[in-house]
Amino acid sequence: VTDGTGGATCIRTVTTDATEAREAIAAAERFRETLENVSLIAVAVDVDGVLTFANDFFFELTGWKREEVIGRDWFENFDDDEAVKADFFDCMARSDIRPNFESDIRTRTGEKRTIRWNSTIQRDCGGATIGIITIGEDITERRRAHEALAEREEHFRSLIEHAADVICVLTPDG
Repeated sequence: VTDGTGGATCIRTVTTDATEAREAIAAAERFRETLENVSLIAVAVDVDGVLTFANDFFFELTGWKREEVIGRDWFENFDDDEAVKADFFDCMARSDIRPNFESDIRTRTGEKRTIRWNSTIQRDCGGATIGIITIGEDITERRRAHEALAEREEHFRSLIEHAADVICVLTPDG
């Protein structure tokens, strides 16, 4: 403030401690960096079923490009199972989601990949549900191997059960 002659009579300052805000921004950036670099799928879907975030691993697995799917409907692009879609919207309405489940997603080429999801509700500062954040592990190959093993076991069990000869298993000492 001046006294009219160009001289200062007092100085007023306003300060704000931005330490917490800077720490929150840094923590958010570390979290985002972690999600981008983990070798698991990381996605966020809002309450309307719109994909709001996906990490690089998701795009590598599905063959899509970020600009092709961010902001688009998750269910139209990746999961056309009506039961999964109905369950998602029911969970959003209740503000409660099953934390662990499996579902198939569709890649750009149309291939189905089985994903084991670990999800959590995402809330705004007021506590209102705004969507989910979910981490997914591609278990497609493990599932296929398990199914192939079960088929082989059933095949050999059937051969033994329907054999015309006597089949027995002996211990090493006879």
